[in-house]
Amino acid sequence: MRKTLSVVIASTLMIAVLTGCPVKGKEKDITTIETIAEVGLSELQAREGCMLRVSNGNCGEMCNTDDEWSSTSYEITWDGKIVRNVNYMLSGSITDEAVTLSEEDYMTLFRFAESAYINESFAEYSEQAADGASWSYVYFPEDCEDSVCLYRGYAYSNEELCQIQEIVKSYFSDETYYGPLHTADQ
Repeated sequence: MRKTLSVVIASTLMIAVLTGCPVKGKEKDITTIETIAEVGLSELQAREGCMLRVSNGNCGEMCNTDDEWSSTSYEITWDGKIVRNVNYMLSGSITDEAVTLSEEDYMTLFRFAESAYINESFAEYSEQAADGASWSYVYFPEDCEDSVCLYRGYAYSNEELCQIQEIVKSYFSDETYYGPLHTADQ
């Protein structure tokens, strides 16, 4: 009976560890914000410069003689504005006018960035894909002179990363795959 009980306990612990099930004392979600002091919106928006840059780039095969989309970056500034910059192979960079974020979206972006920075939430995270678009999330925290890369890679499956993508993309119309210099005969 003791041997059977020991085997059952050992098996249960092994399954919990391998499947990521919470084990007593290990319930902490690494993306939760535990040490972020409540900072008011006006205090955050008084800061200067860039808060977060979310970028995606074309990882598919591209031709340098075609005006294909190569990358898009969304720069969120501390004052609550967002600017999109779309890059094409031939047309170059096209920058949209700055747009003001809603308070809810601004705070969601801040909490995501600050939490991922403090908790190193995506330090061990990665996804595999063969093509498509890879993403990077770069934060400019107040307590650090340099920018901090929160995550770089494919981001199709992680709910939190996808939510950030949806927020930043929602402020602009979809970019076209081909830029202004593309012609029908290309």
